[in-house]
Amino acid sequence: MHNDPLTRRTSPQSAFTLIELLVVIAIIAILASILFPVFARAKQAAKQTSSLSNAKQTALAALMYEGDFDDTAMLPATWGSGTGYNVYPGNPDGDYAPWSEIVQPYMKNVNILADPQGPALLAFPGFPGAPLWPAPWSQLFDTQYGYNVRAWAPEPQVAPHNPMPRSATSIARPAETVLFAAKTGASEIQVPGFWSLYDGDRSPFVVQIVFPVVCDPATFLALVPGDCWGPDSFFATPGFVPIKPDVADGYVTGLVSQRGTGMMLIAYGDGHVAKKSPGAMAVGTNYNGARSVYLNQITDDARYQWDGTE
Repeated sequence: MHNDPLTRRTSPQSAFTLIELLVVIAIIAILASILFPVFARAKQAAKQTSSLSNAKQTALAALMYEGDFDDTAMLPATWGSGTGYNVYPGNPDGDYAPWSEIVQPYMKNVNILADPQGPALLAFPGFPGAPLWPAPWSQLFDTQYGYNVRAWAPEPQVAPHNPMPRSATSIARPAETVLFAAKTGASEIQVPGFWSLYDGDRSPFVVQIVFPVVCDPATFLALVPGDCWGPDSFFATPGFVPIKPDVADGYVTGLVSQRGTGMMLIAYGDGHVAKKSPGAMAVGTNYNGARSVYLNQITDDARYQWDGTE
């Protein structure tokens, strides 16, 4: 007598028991708990690599600009150039073009200005009640890499504090001087409408730049020292916190971001990029992470990486 195949398939002896199913599920859960963190780290590493590439391309574009303009660094922004956007209707200076627009002929890609480790870029108005800026203006005005104006185009204390771009050859140590750094994005700013700071006739907006460790007396920054590094910096002011304090994203380091691994992504004046700790980027100062922004001082000009002088 032959066994019925259908009977064999439905026989209790050929089915999984509850214990066997639970063991399989437990094994899958264990493997997932092991592999998911590995995948997450791999994804984070890929984003960091892409972010480093973006920062390098931004720095190289700025260096090409310098090569075409008699070795002169970029302005952080221009007014009335005919290439920008009319941020304030009726403004006698006309349109506004940030450095991210100025460098576009050498970059030709607004997406490079977005940090893959950062949040999505925002579309936001140029002033209260204005319509949203069209693309690519949102990308250009919500850059997630900031220009180190302190070294390359410092703002003098004399009003109206117009930035003065420097000759690249006047930068004593370009390979050790910050050109760009990954920075806070507009969507990481907590107070609605607080996305810019207008401090002079031709001054840059705050979303375009990063601030140095020390607000020394050489520039306009000395008049607004709270914008520099410290637990009581302007961006970490209790009761009025422009930058969300729940992310390591520049609220105590002058907008310089520490996304992903707590490291700062820096592009230097010779075009190379590196990941650095806040302590490494504060070398040449007495900054310790806890000292008031008003007490930070440069202790070694030859090692300080934010002003390009010795």
